[in-house]
Amino acid sequence: MAIGWLQILMMSAVAAMTNVLPLSESGHGAAFRKLLGLPLNGSADGLLSALNYLVIAFVILLVYRREFTQGKTRRTLGQGRRIRPSQERRMAASRMVTLMIVGFIPMIPFLVLYGRFAVLGERLLPVAGIMAVLGLLVFSADRTGFGKRELMDLNLADGLLIGLFLGLGLIPGLSPVTMAIVMCLWRGLSPVFSVKLSCLMAVPLLLFRCVLGLAAYASSGFSFRYVIGMVVCGIVTYLALRLARFVAQRGSFGEFATVLLGSAAFVFILSLVS
Repeated sequence: MAIGWLQILMMSAVAAMTNVLPLSESGHGAAFRKLLGLPLNGSADGLLSALNYLVIAFVILLVYRREFTQGKTRRTLGQGRRIRPSQERRMAASRMVTLMIVGFIPMIPFLVLYGRFAVLGERLLPVAGIMAVLGLLVFSADRTGFGKRELMDLNLADGLLIGLFLGLGLIPGLSPVTMAIVMCLWRGLSPVFSVKLSCLMAVPLLLFRCVLGLAAYASSGFSFRYVIGMVVCGIVTYLALRLARFVAQRGSFGEFATVLLGSAAFVFILSLVS
């Protein structure tokens, strides 16, 4: 099934926003597919989605590249000597890479079941219910209070738990980055760093999904229109990251919880009229 310009532009913009903001990637994606007349299983826009995952991962790394070299530590080197800035940068880079690697481990079982999750995503009614649960989780995390933990305060347990929630986010109706933000806030991370870390730890997941998508849909044929869609995806991803930072600096994600609950109600209505 060939997809038109409007479908490409809309699905690219939706993918960009829902992969970096506290929204529901699969839930909002299913709703827009329904409205745009696309198959709910994503077969029509599978190749475009795979390419967009690559673009989103690239923009996240571009915007947050400094997180690999920034990190404050109170540690000293023998006799009270402070750690030099160059050593701090190496420690920060090592800690970030370690968290990304460790966080990928609990995602593996969910990636193995990824194909089966797609079947659930074709049914709007359960997707609407799961989206409502996601909205409540975001509301809960927003009300538990925000901590001040940063990169150098994290340990392997944090990486495993955040990775687990990223994997759970593959269940239709949920979203990897949103679930990761919820866990980060529960673990006492600062709001701004919660967004940064969730997006960065989602990069391996995005790249893996890109590879899976290319393997599954490469034979469907590449269109020049996809290039325009990828450009739109990149621009919207950058703007969405700026918006996420602005919201995090305000210290409240309640608006996104409201959007998720309202979207769940809309998807529920769509399931009744379909």
